[in-house]
Amino acid sequence: MKQLLKEDIVLVTGIVLPLLLAGLFWISKTVSLAGIKPPVTQVVYLSGVTEDPEYPWAVEVREGKLHVLYNGTDDKGEQKRYWSAPRIFIFNPVDNIVRPVALPRPPRESGAVAGAYDLVPDALKDKTLSVEELSPDGYIFTRNDDGGHYSGGFVTEIFGGDRRSSRFSLQKDNYRRGVPSSDYNSRFVGWIVP
Repeated sequence: MKQLLKEDIVLVTGIVLPLLLAGLFWISKTVSLAGIKPPVTQVVYLSGVTEDPEYPWAVEVREGKLHVLYNGTDDKGEQKRYWSAPRIFIFNPVDNIVRPVALPRPPRESGAVAGAYDLVPDALKDKTLSVEELSPDGYIFTRNDDGGHYSGGFVTEIFGGDRRSSRFSLQKDNYRRGVPSSDYNSRFVGWIVP
């Protein structure tokens, strides 16, 4: 063994040095995340919205309650073209589960939806929402800087790692928890607070 070490020091160094470097990176990541508690506050977000001025759906939080507004007619009282409703989700970071929220449908008048309606989803009637950017446990709902393909940097790409394709995450300092089912058009709505 000693003979091998003396004769092939370059070979031994070429094998050991990358392993030591990978270990150093792992230790530095673990130390930097050691004091950060994982998120516990549930977040409400929506997906499938558009910025088009003709879009008849709007989502807002008033007095801690979620309201979905629908206006099926334009200023002249004419029926707007069909738009799909936004999809609302509740993400529980403790269980890493995303639950879709069913939207009540606007009433139909003579076969067509007309007028303005204020709809409150049943799943969120008893929940209070906070629209503060910072959650009660110190996290923010943020877009991943890397386009959602990888949640790490160069070293993560080389050595593997978390490759979930979520576009948004809950972030606090260096800790990120990917938000499943989030896409390019996702929007933050609020935090569910006690």
